[in-house]
Amino acid sequence: YISDNNVSVLCYHRVADVPLDTWKINVRKELFEQHLKYYKENYTVLRSETEWTLKNNSRGVVLTFDDGYEDAYTNILPLLEKYEIPATFFICVGNLNTDKEFWWDELERIIFYANKNKKNIEAFGENIPIRSYEEKEKACYRIHPILKSMDYKERDKWLIDACFQLGCEKKRSSCHSLSYNQLKELAKSEFVTIGGHTITHSCLANESYEKQKWEIEESKKEIENIIGKEIEVFSYPFGQRDDFTEETVEIAKSVGY
Repeated sequence: YISDNNVSVLCYHRVADVPLDTWKINVRKELFEQHLKYYKENYTVLRSETEWTLKNNSRGVVLTFDDGYEDAYTNILPLLEKYEIPATFFICVGNLNTDKEFWWDELERIIFYANKNKKNIEAFGENIPIRSYEEKEKACYRIHPILKSMDYKERDKWLIDACFQLGCEKKRSSCHSLSYNQLKELAKSEFVTIGGHTITHSCLANESYEKQKWEIEESKKEIENIIGKEIEVFSYPFGQRDDFTEETVEIAKSVGY
């Protein structure tokens, strides 16, 4: 999105050292700390919920983190507080306080950690090879948009069936979401703003009015119940122009965003 107000909104997801990063959403801790130093020296770091005003034609950035991975609390928060830099965390509530992985991480785990005797995955009428790293990565990117377009219940069922088909390994602790207590502690920081990001991280443009309202309104209520204060900002899952509609925007406004 191009803007003429000299403010860039930076969309992060994870800061961690992980063995797999198929979706390219992870930044190593050492590199992220360099990012923060650079922003501190070269930009005015603004909060998402305040007026974005700059002095003397300076440049501004707004730091955001989508989804609500556990490393928001363990890795990101300490660095924000060290450099006194504000950021917003948009929380997807469906996996909070559980050992569940986000559905794209489940797909990655199923494909990459399949039983070594499995050379293909039967998916949506195709027999997709998964023999090498490159083939596994291609398989993930082939299947991801199909899962994105599905209802979350159908998607969850497909993932369960695929895991059974390939004999994949158990869920990874490195892909956990925040616990309730971690989210509470995160929200207490003077440098943190909490926002909403739906329940199931589905593409809102594909959902009915009722389903969108449930995703947006109920996730807001749950976050507010956990942290004990109102939230005012929201991030549309996936964030591209075709991932939400004018109806989605109106729903978000109607529930208090």
